Amino acid sequence: MKALLCCLHCEDVVHSVDHNRGWARLLNARSRRYAVAVLAREMRRVSSPLCSRITLHLLELLSREEPCWDLPAMAFLVEVLDCLDTRECGDRVLEILSRNLGSTDKKWRQLGLRVLIALSQDPVMAKRIWSLLDILVQLLGDEDRDTVWMTLSVLDNVLWSSVWTQLQKRVRSKDPLISTPTGLQLAEALRPLFDHEDSSVREGSMVIFTRVMTLIVRAGKRPLKPHVCLSLLPLYFHRHDENPVVKKASRKALLDVTRFLKRRDLGRLVNTEEPWSFGECLLKPEILCRDSRKSIGYCS
Repeated sequence: MKALLCCLHCEDVVHSVDHNRGWARLLNARSRRYAVAVLAREMRRVSSPLCSRITLHLLELLSREEPCWDLPAMAFLVEVLDCLDTRECGDRVLEILSRNLGSTDKKWRQLGLRVLIALSQDPVMAKRIWSLLDILVQLLGDEDRDTVWMTLSVLDNVLWSSVWTQLQKRVRSKDPLISTPTGLQLAEALRPLFDHEDSSVREGSMVIFTRVMTLIVRAGKRPLKPHVCLSLLPLYFHRHDENPVVKKASRKALLDVTRFLKRRDLGRLVNTEEPWSFGECLLKPEILCRDSRKSIGYCS
């Protein structure tokens, strides 16, 4: 590898990787992924066309599911993703990622999510990522905090892309930005995360939940209403969360939820200095939907 890079007049890459002890780490199975990432970053700095050709070859290897190459190839791909023309090979990348995201190995899932976070910033790829929704929803229930947080980041980018694309077109389409089944699937998976032990996950899930509410309005509120009703109580509790960022997110989410439900009386109570007033109003039979009553054991 060193000799090849020198033949390509990339001596500075050789020296830089050596400075980071990359060559020695390539020989160690436990540190090989890190070493490959260092090598990729240095090669990316020197020659994007070269990285592009290498990456296309690595995609071929990943498509063949060769275990000895998979992890190093994915580590390289993560670092040089912007060298790829996603218009030509985006579908191949997503096909490979769908396999990696379903892996039982946490390292594989997180590498795949790192690729998705980068891809989801491209409006064209963001639209294609909806094809992985079932896998992403499943990952929202993962036990690993980082995996959940990265999944939320992907969804956040994809949802923002839906809005931004329409704003750029400057059209008022009657079609919903996300479909009703998609919105319901996301709402159901996001709501339990309001009580996640990690504050960044709690905050992120609230932000995305309210965004889903906003985007699904055109498809009709009725299917989503039970999920929104069920969110009132946990959001109300987190209005007094110990983390100020979560407190702010829950307050905004509560205001959005009350607007969605057209409950101005509840909206006015969100900022009240008497928090129990909101709770008392929330427990009124005419405010709670049937699913909400069931969730808190309310009996009329």
